[in-house]
Amino acid sequence: MTTGSSSVAADRLQRGLLLLTAGLGVGLTPSALAHRTDEYLHAAFVGIRPAEVELYLSLTPGASVAAAVLAEMDTDHDGRISEAEQRTYAEFILSRLRLDLDETPKQPRLNSIRFPEMAALQDGTGVVELRATLSTAPFSAGSHHLRLRNQHTNHTTVYLANALQPETREIEILRQTRDLTQSDLLIQFAAHPLQSGPVVARSKSKHPWLPLAVALILALALIPALRAQPKRSSRT
Repeated sequence: MTTGSSSVAADRLQRGLLLLTAGLGVGLTPSALAHRTDEYLHAAFVGIRPAEVELYLSLTPGASVAAAVLAEMDTDHDGRISEAEQRTYAEFILSRLRLDLDETPKQPRLNSIRFPEMAALQDGTGVVELRATLSTAPFSAGSHHLRLRNQHTNHTTVYLANALQPETREIEILRQTRDLTQSDLLIQFAAHPLQSGPVVARSKSKHPWLPLAVALILALALIPALRAQPKRSSRT
């Protein structure tokens, strides 16, 4: 008896993941879904708060380009990525981003770095996670613009960019405009400062669903490899 093909399974998996990511508000385009093992996926999520912009970056090198990417990370070629090498690479990635707030260039500060095991990077399943923050003066009431451009072009880079759902009613995302590759994202948002009055304590969410979104994007990136697997059969 022959089982269903891996291509059918991949199609079902992709449909399910698309529904989940749509529910999370993560924008996906054909360029993101077409990520192959010979591409380097850069996913950027932008969080806007009343006096802060936070960038979450997820970097996933496909298996075919992993060796070249690892050579850039492991500069002394000792088979491991030291903390110093991790920071150097993270700073390099950050230097390839251009951030403009209301048409004024800004430079976010690197906050945290997370590198997976070397083996995961080598087989194309490892995700490097970076977080950077830009502190600002409280946004004045009215419309503002934030533009993020990713100028990293090594190893057939593909891009995904999206604004996160604001944590407070003080910020409202009005519109997102992307180029065809999603390497250029323009976010139009409105600030609605609260009126002065008694201070009310609020819990500060840190996007608890963000790791799930990253995991879903990684799963989508691996679907072409699943399709490429040969059909398997079993006998009764």
